[in-house]
Amino acid sequence: MRLPRERRIRASADFQRLRSQGSRLDCGPFLLNIGPAEVGAEVEPARFAVVVAKKAIPLAVNRNRAKRLARELFQTDPEALPAGWEVVLIARPSLLRKPLKDLRRIYAVAVAGAVAKASKQAQVLKFTLSPERRLQLALHSSHFIPMNQNDLRAQKKRSMVP
Repeated sequence: MRLPRERRIRASADFQRLRSQGSRLDCGPFLLNIGPAEVGAEVEPARFAVVVAKKAIPLAVNRNRAKRLARELFQTDPEALPAGWEVVLIARPSLLRKPLKDLRRIYAVAVAGAVAKASKQAQVLKFTLSPERRLQLALHSSHFIPMNQNDLRAQKKRSMVP
């Protein structure tokens, strides 16, 4: 069964943004690039994409099976990922050797951990952000605003100065 269009990640820019700004989780049989949707975008349902490299899984039959298993993980537990979040699942060959029950458990634990970690970071950032960033966070309170490396370095320098 195919995912509805609004539930799929299709744009190359979204894949790149998740790869650079999102969390990358190694879950064994697959990797997850997970993160909130773009800041400023209206809250939409969670979106999902599957990447299966021909180099990793050479046979088309097996690649298609891996894609079906991955979509099944996303569709069977829609509440695991809150609205406004996006996930790219990168399949590995071991995905085909694991039972679906184990894959569901691994996926649910990984997604719950990533969402909880991002929520906790958002709470911490509320108290350490500049007034401009706090305003931005308040305007988009349903989204986690990831800080880039330059922001983190500047924040550390400010906290070290007496």
